[in-house]
Amino acid sequence: MNPLLALQDNLAALIAAHPYFKGAEILTEKLADLDAQIEKSILNATGFGVVITTARGRRLGDPDKTETTPLVTVEELAVTIIHAPLLDAAGHNALDAVAAAIAAIDCKPSTNPLLPWRVLGHEYIAADRDGLVTHTVRASAKCLFDTAP
Repeated sequence: MNPLLALQDNLAALIAAHPYFKGAEILTEKLADLDAQIEKSILNATGFGVVITTARGRRLGDPDKTETTPLVTVEELAVTIIHAPLLDAAGHNALDAVAAAIAAIDCKPSTNPLLPWRVLGHEYIAADRDGLVTHTVRASAKCLFDTAP
């Protein structure tokens, strides 16, 4: 399996296991048309959900000295909490969701239990539509790539 998607699945499972996100839609980049799924499953349905995307990655170590070692990257993932309070019958709060996501993620096992998730920070994202509240929690984990032919 693609190690980037494996990290997203791992993060989705950690969030889904937290009681605050019980029944919430948690989407990853496995979906072919993520934007359409956000519209369908969150914005036009429950009014609350989480979207996990891979934001960036960088090689661990000095690239000039790692030609004989496996590729290990530090991947940063974005956990985007989308909340439309007028549609959310369950009464979630975006900042409560941020706190719950942080509790669900920080120092928990990643795809390699010896290399846990680290929360890097969070931020409010200005919404492009009225009545929508969006926050992103940024988390990182190390990722091992199998680059053998």
